[in-house]
Amino acid sequence: MKLMKRLMCAALAAAALLSSAPAFAAEAPKTASIWIHSIYIDGRRGSCRNSDNLEMYHLSYNNAVYTAVHTAAEWMGKDMIRSSDGKTITLSGSKAPVFHSDYADCIYTYLIAERGAEAFHAKVAEPIPVKVLTDTKLVLDGTEKNTTIIDRDGVPFIPIRTVAEMMGMDIKYASADYGRQATIYLRTPLTDAELKACQDYLAAVSSVSTCLPLWGSINTYKTVEDFDKALEQALGYMNLYKSTPKPDCRLMSSRLQEADQMADEAILACNTVRQMIKDGADRDTIYFVSGVDWKTIPPAETDNITNGALALCAHVASMLSALNSIVYETP
Repeated sequence: MKLMKRLMCAALAAAALLSSAPAFAAEAPKTASIWIHSIYIDGRRGSCRNSDNLEMYHLSYNNAVYTAVHTAAEWMGKDMIRSSDGKTITLSGSKAPVFHSDYADCIYTYLIAERGAEAFHAKVAEPIPVKVLTDTKLVLDGTEKNTTIIDRDGVPFIPIRTVAEMMGMDIKYASADYGRQATIYLRTPLTDAELKACQDYLAAVSSVSTCLPLWGSINTYKTVEDFDKALEQALGYMNLYKSTPKPDCRLMSSRLQEADQMADEAILACNTVRQMIKDGADRDTIYFVSGVDWKTIPPAETDNITNGALALCAHVASMLSALNSIVYETP
């Protein structure tokens, strides 16, 4: 349900903005607009949330995209402290970064239920009054940063380019074209040697992508023998993934750690389900544990609708596909 709300929210916001100014168009002084498109930090979608965990959107102001300072602090793993007079914003400390990549309702979702889509449409298209905080400074780990700070209803925002500089990341703007929304990518800088190592690794494990159609074709498997053949192939790809040496590259390390954990479970699941086939399990049972949840035997209920043996292998393939996007489609 939340996903549907999120998608409706984004779709309606996009429709509203298509009839107003372009995403990167120059704004009138001290007026901003909502920038509803995506920002990715090393492949992870970075969301701008308020204290109620509602999507509050990035802003487009004076031909630049801005995000909330507290959002930048979350991405960097920093604590944000604002002085009592409000004129100094300090980012310091070190903790696990938070990106809010999950889906959430937006701050205007309530309008859809209360007054309908037209009210939401109108609200999203409204110009947003902002103040330029010329007397406020931003300090990162004791060093003042030269940047523009704007205020929206008491929440300070800074340019996404400033955020990239503070994080030591490259930045790339991808314009909307061919039906694709505008996107901003922030990525850990790579040397030529590091980039080649990442590309060579991805080429070596490219065949793992075959796990996606193996799972997608699950409804065509008529017999347990069909399932066993698919599981054997998927298991081979998981072993290929696990045995391929990984590059020493920060850009990929966290994603590969997640993929490793998923692959370990996928290998265990495939072996378990293949043993169930040898033990005489029927086709419906093998369908369930291959595509739905390998830890639950039907007719038991489960919420893990994509935790089947073949589904887990497909998830690993999807993670590698995301890494391809990070390495090849960003700076």
